[in-house]
Amino acid sequence: MNSLTSEINVQVDSKVYEQANDILERLGLDMNTYINMAIKQLIYNNGIPFDIAINNYND
Repeated sequence: MNSLTSEINVQVDSKVYEQANDILERLGLDMNTYINMAIKQLIYNNGIPFDIAINNYND
């Protein structure tokens, strides 16, 4: 069976990337695995698997 893949390129703030990558390393995951997990959860939940809200606050 042939496996088809698609490439995704994302621009992320360097500091945010480093923080996320540090957490993933502690969990024994890499960024590619996490992105695939997140996409599969999006499909499984038929939507974003966490709440998205606008917080009212003053900067």
